[in-house]
Amino acid sequence: MFRRRRSTEVATVLRHPHAPREILALAQRTGVDAAMARRRVRRCLREMVAVRGTPWTGLFTRVMCRALIPSWKVNILEEDRRMLLGPATTDTCLIFLPQHRAYTDPLFVSLALRDIGRPRPLWFAGDNLRLPLIASLAARAGVVFLRRSSPGDEDYRSALRLYLRHLIDRGETLEWYQEGGRSRTGLPGPPRHGLLEHTLAAVRDMPGSKVRLVPVALSFSSLPDATALAREGSGHAKQPESWRWFLGYLRAQRRTRGVVHVRFSAPLSVDDFVKHGRGSHSGPTAARIMAREVSRAHCRVTPVSGQTVVALAVSAAGHWPTTAQVHQRAQPLLDSLERSGAPTLGTEDLRTEQGVRRALLCLRDVGAVSLMGTGASCAENREETENWRGLPPVLRAHVREHRAVATLYRNQGIHWLWPRAAAEVAALRAARVTPSDAWDTAVQELRSVLTAAARGTGLGVEPSLLATGVVELKRLATPVDGTDEGPWTFPTPLAPAETLIAPDVLSDASAGQLVAFRELAREPDSRAVDPDVVLPRILARVRSTGSALGGSSLVPPHAPGFYQSLLLDARRSDLLEPGIEAARRRRHLHTEAGQLHADLVTLALIRRTSKPPQVPEQPDGGRP
Repeated sequence: MFRRRRSTEVATVLRHPHAPREILALAQRTGVDAAMARRRVRRCLREMVAVRGTPWTGLFTRVMCRALIPSWKVNILEEDRRMLLGPATTDTCLIFLPQHRAYTDPLFVSLALRDIGRPRPLWFAGDNLRLPLIASLAARAGVVFLRRSSPGDEDYRSALRLYLRHLIDRGETLEWYQEGGRSRTGLPGPPRHGLLEHTLAAVRDMPGSKVRLVPVALSFSSLPDATALAREGSGHAKQPESWRWFLGYLRAQRRTRGVVHVRFSAPLSVDDFVKHGRGSHSGPTAARIMAREVSRAHCRVTPVSGQTVVALAVSAAGHWPTTAQVHQRAQPLLDSLERSGAPTLGTEDLRTEQGVRRALLCLRDVGAVSLMGTGASCAENREETENWRGLPPVLRAHVREHRAVATLYRNQGIHWLWPRAAAEVAALRAARVTPSDAWDTAVQELRSVLTAAARGTGLGVEPSLLATGVVELKRLATPVDGTDEGPWTFPTPLAPAETLIAPDVLSDASAGQLVAFRELAREPDSRAVDPDVVLPRILARVRSTGSALGGSSLVPPHAPGFYQSLLLDARRSDLLEPGIEAARRRRHLHTEAGQLHADLVTLALIRRTSKPPQVPEQPDGGRP
């Protein structure tokens, strides 16, 4: 039955009005006759085509949800429900583009859409998940398996373009991940443009078709794949997907539970990008613009959780800080989030030490921190933890041994803290110039630091973050004549020093880029830079550098995915090309990274040498 339905679907795709033109173009590119090109396209279509509308569609989703996420709750906002049921999403082809955090992401999005009252999308999955038997059942339930890469395979690319046109013309709801893979660092990776390019081409060839992209952000209370992602992020080889892997993953996921917050951004009309592309931007460039806008939409709707703030505060508070010290370090972060208007989850509880203790216990449960009590041992029983019995009066946290896992939590939504951190660095630099030039210098440096923070993520300089950074600059500046019109000057050292957050927020990006661009700057200009050759050298330099960078505690991240994203971003910016100009730009980026690192060291010293108010450790401090 399935083979007959799949053959019927393939034949329907080949009868699409654009099929003869696509097949003829393929025949001309490959030098074969049209009949041979048609047979090749049919063979590729049989590999990717899925069917839906059968009883398998709902049954497969329900079985997978009960098997993999039986104890999870999905949270959505009421305004998202109204938006997805509004007139902007009716009679349109919706393409959902979630951030990729875990293998179970499509199940969470499907549960959220079911709660809203919308149909389950047609899932696009990598062929690494094409396991025997499961792949056959999944294809019957509307899962499209695609090759993760198809360089030079014109047959496959033509078949994919035809199939995507067919699905868009039919008004199907689709879902894929523009990063192509799960994030190993907690930050969104650089987007891949292949499917977006095909989508633009389909809409351009079918005037009047309504296609809208819906960026989706997922925030987990307990990241399902945290342990495996942390191992892979630390340089260990990824375990290949197999039946043995699937059974182990199934057992592990049935023990996890928590809440996932699904946030939908306002739909983006693809037709707007097509019209924009008819001007100076066309083809791949228009797809890059569209991918950047999707990444920015992810940025706007991704919330900051209390776990992010506490993981960041623990990492910055030194060796085995107490709950009171973590609480003290978290307050400037919370103040910055409030001023930026960032969407938050549970951060209001962190204004008290009890809330910080609860967040520390949650981070311990997910393997992101170690806890140690003075005078008593921490309660390991979950019931005791929830009822606050058996906990020591002073709780100390430690993150160094769990750095890879902690990074996954601390980087979720960390971009909302970039404006304040970048403003501190910009103010430090502006304090070195004359007052008449201070403000213009500060704004220029603010943009430069935000660009450095977003490098390798596909975000670019998000306008809302830049506007927030300008507001933070005004908080750090002092008008010379006492009015808000300027000119402005910046005090030295920045005060109050205990509120500085730049060394905590930008340390990973600064130290990692310094190592990466140091290696790239050493490449000769006579040949192109090979990422596969330079990446092992970067990782070796990271392992040998440790905390010796400038004698500071700003340690470069050990995640290979971080440097792979940087190299991909560099390749797309033509930094890896041969020639004097590309080599000059690589050396310039190395100089910029070194300057940012030096400024962060200076800010860390300013904060360390200041005398903030001391928080006494009371015998029963932290108990409710």
